[in-house]
Amino acid sequence: MDWQLPRLMIAFEGLDGTGKSTIAQRLARELKAVALSTPAEELRGCRPAIDALYADNGLASQLYYASTVVEASRQARRHQASGRSVVVDRYWLSTCAYDVFRDGTVDLRAVGDKLLRPDVTVFVDALDATRASRMEGRGVKTRVDRLSLERGMLLRGRYEELLGSAWVKDVIRLDTTHLNIDESVDEVLIALDRLFVEPPLRRFA
Repeated sequence: MDWQLPRLMIAFEGLDGTGKSTIAQRLARELKAVALSTPAEELRGCRPAIDALYADNGLASQLYYASTVVEASRQARRHQASGRSVVVDRYWLSTCAYDVFRDGTVDLRAVGDKLLRPDVTVFVDALDATRASRMEGRGVKTRVDRLSLERGMLLRGRYEELLGSAWVKDVIRLDTTHLNIDESVDEVLIALDRLFVEPPLRRFA
């Protein structure tokens, strides 16, 4: 299908084990958009080592993850300047939200002011039992992974604060507890249709 959307930056945020990475990748393909992630794909293999190295250094961990968002913002600006839409798996809100599990962090609002703000933030959630099952299936790899399961309500509270901030534009909320990937992508596409296309989005086979 050819989805006739304006050029957009869409950021997927949310708790681990909700399926947001897979949904973000699938949506990028559907929209023929550039798929980005934080950390970038080239750094994914380094995450366990970095998390282990900075396990007792919350500030270093915070600054590392913030730096990956700064780079994603730079790339998103470049792709939008060339006329492409961008879908980012995990962006600024997740970096700020997960700081609740890090000691010694600093206020990064000045960094946020320099970032490209998403046109749409897709907040993905699921029941904790569902998240636990999914995460155990793929392997709970880090201390933060475990904390996100054990203290899910704390993390959700932080996300809600951030979603209500002036930094955030439009928000799409997606509960994947009872949805498969195709259904989840369809829900996001329908919501994008409502937000950005008047008259309603035309679909061409």
